[in-house]
Amino acid sequence: MLDIRHYYCSNCNYHGDQEIQVTNKSEILLNPPCPVCKQNEFYHNILDYKLKDDDSEKGGISHSEYTLDEYLDENNLDVDLLLSEPNLKKLNNHLVKSGIKPIPIRQKVDYDKSPFSIDGLILEDDFSESEIIKINKFLKQMNDLKTLNNIKLLKASDTVKALIYELIDQTLDSFVYDICNYHEDYYTKDDFLQNVDSLLSLDPQVQHECIYQYLYDEITLKTFNYYMNNQDAFVELYIQILTWRSIKMEQNIVMKITHECNPNEARFRAGDFLIRTETALNKVKNHKGFPSIYIFPNKYYTIEKSTIEDVKNSKNVKYHYISHKTPDAIIFTIETISKEAALEKLSNKKRIAIKFDDDRLLKEVLSEDEQLNFLKEVAQYESECVLNEDWTNWTSILHKQPQINYYKNLKSDDERQIYADAIGQQYALNLLLGPISVLTDSYDLDCINTFFKNTEFYFDDSINQDKPQDDSEYLTSLRIKEL
Repeated sequence: MLDIRHYYCSNCNYHGDQEIQVTNKSEILLNPPCPVCKQNEFYHNILDYKLKDDDSEKGGISHSEYTLDEYLDENNLDVDLLLSEPNLKKLNNHLVKSGIKPIPIRQKVDYDKSPFSIDGLILEDDFSESEIIKINKFLKQMNDLKTLNNIKLLKASDTVKALIYELIDQTLDSFVYDICNYHEDYYTKDDFLQNVDSLLSLDPQVQHECIYQYLYDEITLKTFNYYMNNQDAFVELYIQILTWRSIKMEQNIVMKITHECNPNEARFRAGDFLIRTETALNKVKNHKGFPSIYIFPNKYYTIEKSTIEDVKNSKNVKYHYISHKTPDAIIFTIETISKEAALEKLSNKKRIAIKFDDDRLLKEVLSEDEQLNFLKEVAQYESECVLNEDWTNWTSILHKQPQINYYKNLKSDDERQIYADAIGQQYALNLLLGPISVLTDSYDLDCINTFFKNTEFYFDDSINQDKPQDDSEYLTSLRIKEL
């Protein structure tokens, strides 16, 4: 027999009446798929939805399996009335008042909160909570790219660079508008969301560098002038540029020779590691069309994926770096490198050796971008530690007592947030302008490396620290706000 029940999809946040087949005991014969995302594993009776506590101190759920059905029954609420609202506003208001998290629903993109002009179906369609988060993050990220470009444009002293930054500035808005303006024909909603995912995988700085390098390396004066006068043509290239550059920026991986029996080749032995991108390594393994460059034929070698940890723990083996000029190259060179060099290539980060008692100033070994990232991450970390308030119990530490008393006398959450942010920024600045040894005394190495984006510290007491230092350089906590 058929029955009508109100269903909810925890994958895409759709909810609505659903016709289902049940037995005479009201047992579901077949769980239907969600009409929006077509998934059935997340699509169930909304009354079975498990509620969760919010962050408030009032009310909340009585046990971990507490359902919406239990809540409605205990509070004598009209189920049909509350579920009839597309936005579930009244129901979610009841939940919030009870100290329970609201049920996520499909939402529309808020045009007023968009930093760019957008139009079309993107303003009409409903999106899941996770999709809304992605779209908003994408718009913010592109706005960060625009801000970054404007800063570089203002600072540019080179005419060529200034022209490139100007072209980016004049076309970026159009690119965002076009990529958001999907329709029901050849550029669909799914295509748009896939593009958002692809672009979110690239940091704004990386995106900017991709576009800049494309123009700087591969555009002639003639074609550059063409794009300046025909900006729509350049806008159409944005996604291709970013896609192509991201392929070129493919990260290195490691594979291990687990078996070898080649009597004519002594360079490669079982236990050795091969390092390069997955594209390159797969070519040297599987390029059967060119036997002369088929370096590791199956009859002689077994090669399997490995990990950075395996490389770190390895001893008495060789590390081979595979080079190829382009993604389609069929000619490779193989260089035997040191273990440290192998780890550096695998980390895809700049590895910097430090000593346990390193007296170099931290700012002297970091790039400007990495300095700003360090300030941001440490400031945020320490701000959160302050707001956690565990330190207010350190009453036995006398010099902490005035600080504890001051914090406890703050009247509002806003005041405490301002105080925490100020403490975090100042502490981060002190670390940046101080010796590395103070940093390593404050945090362990694993924690320190989380404060960097493209840098990794490792201990090596044999390094020379006699590099002259310039203490005249000065940074302020205001630089954090640039981010």
